[in-house]
Amino acid sequence: MDTQQALASLKQGNQRFLDAVKSGGSVNISLTSLPSASSQSPKAVVVSCSDSRVTPEVLFDCELGEIFVIRVAGNIITETELGSIEFACQKFGTRLVIVLGHTQCGAIAASISASKEQASDSNKQSHDDSLKNIATLVEQINPAIESTLKSGHDTQDEDFHEQVEDANVRLVANNIVSRSSILQSLSRLKIVGAKYDLASGQVSFFD
Repeated sequence: MDTQQALASLKQGNQRFLDAVKSGGSVNISLTSLPSASSQSPKAVVVSCSDSRVTPEVLFDCELGEIFVIRVAGNIITETELGSIEFACQKFGTRLVIVLGHTQCGAIAASISASKEQASDSNKQSHDDSLKNIATLVEQINPAIESTLKSGHDTQDEDFHEQVEDANVRLVANNIVSRSSILQSLSRLKIVGAKYDLASGQVSFFD
């Protein structure tokens, strides 16, 4: 399955999910035929947020073994996530990578809040050591906040949170290849940004 077919398959899966939601039905991962225990060939790598309401296998109506999912708060990319993508693309020949953000992202909200606090108290030097791991997460999202501010948006804008969510997806998608010589060497690799709407169930794919 090439990247265009894989992407079309995910879009069709999300449509099945939407149809089931609208009809009051349910979408379940099929367990009638377990994938081979000796091999796998996922059609896509999906980098999504750890939010409990965002489950790629469900919202794309995929069966076991169809997608290689990497979940981390804020759908960010550190060396660990990047290594996982490289592994999947090299080991299984997967050539489609989806960076999946979502509406009402708590990691984005926390990062925006932290950014505001830092701006209002620029002289503050010390940080609570108990929050240092969360601070690392916030640092990964800060470039999306800065990018949104530079594009003319203000933190008081009604849609600022949404704009940062979109910017974060785009920056992560761009960083996946720019930070990996392994991925740069792979032919036919396609990186696509997308966003899941918690209210509607719709996944919108970025240009």
